[in-house]
Amino acid sequence: MGLLHVYSAYSVMSADGLWRFMLFFLGNGIAVVVEGAIWGRKKGWARAILAWAFEATIASWVVKNGVWPRETLEFWRPGFCHVQIM
Repeated sequence: MGLLHVYSAYSVMSADGLWRFMLFFLGNGIAVVVEGAIWGRKKGWARAILAWAFEATIASWVVKNGVWPRETLEFWRPGFCHVQIM
Protein backbone atom coordinates (compact mmCIF):
# COMPACT_ATOMS: atom_id res chain seq x y z
CA MET A 1 0.00 0.00 0.00
CA GLY A 2 2.90 2.33 0.73
CA LEU A 3 4.31 1.87 -2.77
CA LEU A 4 0.93 2.69 -4.31
CA HIS A 5 0.62 5.92 -2.32
CA VAL A 6 4.21 6.94 -3.01
CA TYR A 7 3.69 6.31 -6.72
CA SER A 8 0.46 8.31 -6.80
CA ALA A 9 1.95 11.26 -4.88
CA TYR A 10 5.39 11.22 -6.54
CA SER A 11 4.80 14.20 -8.81
CA VAL A 12 3.40 16.54 -6.14
CA MET A 13 5.21 15.72 -2.87
CA SER A 14 8.68 16.22 -1.50
CA ALA A 15 11.02 13.29 -0.96
CA ASP A 16 10.51 13.64 2.81
CA GLY A 17 6.75 13.44 2.42
CA LEU A 18 7.07 10.35 0.23
CA TRP A 19 9.26 8.62 2.80
CA ARG A 20 6.74 9.45 5.50
CA PHE A 21 3.97 7.87 3.41
CA MET A 22 6.06 4.73 2.98
CA LEU A 23 6.94 4.53 6.68
CA PHE A 24 3.30 5.11 7.65
CA PHE A 25 2.10 2.10 5.66
CA LEU A 26 5.07 -0.03 6.65
CA GLY A 27 4.39 0.82 10.30
CA ASN A 28 0.73 -0.12 9.87
CA GLY A 29 1.65 -3.51 8.44
CA ILE A 30 4.06 -4.23 11.27
CA ALA A 31 1.51 -3.04 13.83
CA VAL A 32 -1.14 -5.42 12.47
CA VAL A 33 1.23 -8.38 12.81
CA VAL A 34 2.31 -7.36 16.33
CA GLU A 35 -1.28 -6.70 17.38
CA GLY A 36 -2.33 -10.14 16.18
CA ALA A 37 0.58 -11.78 18.00
CA ILE A 38 -0.26 -10.02 21.26
CA TRP A 39 -4.06 -10.06 21.27
CA GLY A 40 -4.93 -12.95 18.99
CA ARG A 41 -8.69 -12.98 18.38
CA LYS A 42 -9.58 -11.27 21.65
CA LYS A 43 -11.68 -8.14 21.40
CA GLY A 44 -11.92 -5.35 23.91
CA TRP A 45 -11.70 -1.68 24.68
CA ALA A 46 -8.01 -1.79 25.58
CA ARG A 47 -7.13 -3.20 22.18
CA ALA A 48 -9.26 -0.61 20.37
CA ILE A 49 -7.85 2.31 22.36
CA LEU A 50 -4.24 1.21 21.87
CA ALA A 51 -4.79 0.69 18.14
CA TRP A 52 -6.44 4.10 17.81
CA ALA A 53 -3.64 5.81 19.77
CA PHE A 54 -0.95 4.20 17.61
CA GLU A 55 -2.76 5.10 14.40
CA ALA A 56 -3.40 8.70 15.47
CA THR A 57 0.23 9.12 16.54
CA ILE A 58 1.81 7.97 13.29
CA ALA A 59 -0.81 9.67 11.13
CA SER A 60 -0.24 13.00 12.89
CA TRP A 61 3.52 12.55 12.44
CA VAL A 62 3.03 12.10 8.70
CA VAL A 63 0.66 15.05 8.32
CA LYS A 64 2.45 17.45 10.66
CA ASN A 65 5.92 17.09 9.18
CA GLY A 66 5.06 16.37 5.57
CA VAL A 67 5.25 18.98 2.84
CA TRP A 68 1.79 19.07 1.26
CA PRO A 69 0.95 20.80 -2.02
CA ARG A 70 -1.98 23.20 -1.80
CA GLU A 71 -4.07 21.03 -4.12
CA THR A 72 -4.11 18.20 -1.57
CA LEU A 73 -5.35 20.50 1.18
CA GLU A 74 -8.28 21.94 -0.75
CA PHE A 75 -10.61 19.83 -2.84
CA TRP A 76 -13.66 21.26 -4.51
CA ARG A 77 -16.00 19.64 -6.96
CA PRO A 78 -19.45 21.14 -7.64
CA GLY A 79 -22.29 18.82 -6.72
CA PHE A 80 -20.00 16.39 -4.94
CA CYS A 81 -18.32 17.91 -1.93
CA HIS A 82 -16.26 20.80 -0.70
CA VAL A 83 -13.58 20.06 1.84
CA GLN A 84 -11.14 22.71 2.95
CA ILE A 85 -8.41 21.96 5.42
CA MET A 86 -6.41 24.72 7.06
